[in-house]
Amino acid sequence: MWLLLDDNERKKCLLEGLVEASKRAFWDEDGRAVCPELTITSLLKKRGNAFLKFLQLFKDTQKSADTIPFAVPSEWWDHALDDVDKPLSSKDKFMHTLLTSSRNDFICHFILQAIKAISRDIVDESEGTKPIVDAMESCRGSGLADGWPHIIENLRDKPIIRCENCEKSAEELGTGVRFMVCAICKTKMNLNIHYCSKQAPFRSICRPVTHVFARNCQKEDWKRHKAHCGKEGSKRIPGTAGDCAWRIPSSLLPDYLRDSLNTGDHFEVTNLGPGKPRFRRSSALQRQVSMLETDKDADYILFSSSGEPVRFVVDDPWMKLTFRSMRATAMSDARQMGVGPMAEYLIKVMNGYPGLSREIMLRQFVDEYGPDARAEVVQSERKSAERLGGGATFLEAMSRNMSVMGQVLGR
Repeated sequence: MWLLLDDNERKKCLLEGLVEASKRAFWDEDGRAVCPELTITSLLKKRGNAFLKFLQLFKDTQKSADTIPFAVPSEWWDHALDDVDKPLSSKDKFMHTLLTSSRNDFICHFILQAIKAISRDIVDESEGTKPIVDAMESCRGSGLADGWPHIIENLRDKPIIRCENCEKSAEELGTGVRFMVCAICKTKMNLNIHYCSKQAPFRSICRPVTHVFARNCQKEDWKRHKAHCGKEGSKRIPGTAGDCAWRIPSSLLPDYLRDSLNTGDHFEVTNLGPGKPRFRRSSALQRQVSMLETDKDADYILFSSSGEPVRFVVDDPWMKLTFRSMRATAMSDARQMGVGPMAEYLIKVMNGYPGLSREIMLRQFVDEYGPDARAEVVQSERKSAERLGGGATFLEAMSRNMSVMGQVLGR
C-alpha cells in the first residue's frame, strides 16, 4: 500500500511521524540531532522504498542485536567516536550509551507515529489514500493486489546508460571508461545515443592478419548508425532511454513483449504484435500470425463454419492492451500460458456470432495451439468461475484492474 501512495501522501505521513516523535521522545525535538538520516528527502527516495528499507534495517538490527541498547547502523553514527581518545573513558562510554538510547528512542517514536499516520489515513480513506483503497478493493481475488507493490518496487527511476555498440553499461565496463553521445542525434532529435570510450580491437583487411588496431565503439558502429543518424531512434537496448519500457526490468517484462512495444517511435497498442516465437508454430497458427501482421488493427481472426475469416476487434483501450499482451504470450512463449485466458474471452464474446459457436472456436484453437488447448480453456473458465463469479473472464478482471491501477499510478 505504501508504494502505491503518491509522494505528497507519503511526505505527509513521514512529516507527521517526525513532528510527533519530536513531541514524545525523551529529549523531544533535540533527539532528532542524533538521527540525521531521518529526513523526508532521503526516506522518499525510489518512490518510498528508502523508508521501507529503513524499517527493515531497524527490524533486522533489533532481531540480531546481542547488546542493549543496540545501535541502528548509520554511516554517521558508526563514526561518532572516531575523534575520541582511545580507550574510552567511563564517562565517554556512558555518554555514548546514553546517546544511543536517545537515538533509538527517537527512531522508535518516529516509526510508530509514521505507521500510525499511514494506518489512520487508510482506515479513514483520506483524500490521499482513498484512490489506492478503491484500487486494491477492485483487485481483490485476482492476485494483482499483491503483485503491484512488487512491480513498483522494482521500477527504474532513470534509464540505464549503455553503449550503442557493445551494449555494456558503466558497471560492466569498469573504471576509466567514459560515455560520449552522438552530437547529430543530440542536436536534431534531442536523443542521447551513448558510446563508450573503451578501445575495441579489430583486424585490418589491408594489413597482415597478425596486425591488430584499436578504435572506439562509435567508429565501430558508424556503418550501421549512419543510415539513421539524426533521423530515427536508437537500437532500443532494453532499459535505455530508447526503450519505451525502460522503467520495467527484464525480469518483469518478457523480451517478446518489449520488442513489440518498441516497434514504433512511441507506444501504441497496435504495436503489440504476436512477438517472436520461442517454439515451432503450427501451420494454422502461422497463418493466424501472418493475417494479424497484415491487418494490424485486428486483434484476432476467427474462422466460421464455412471457413470465412471473422475479424475480432477490441474497442476498449485497456481491454485491447490486456488481450494483446495475453495473445503475445500465447503465440510466442514456449509454454503458451496465455492460450486459456485468451480463448476464454474470445468464446464468451463471439459465441453465437453468425457462423461461430463454442465448438467451432475450440477446434480452431486446437489446430493453432495443439490438443491441450481445449483443456486449457476449460481450466481457465473453471478458475474464473471460482475466483471471480458473475460470468467474468480472467481477461476482463485483469483489464479492469489494470485500468484502475493505471489511473492511480498516472496521478
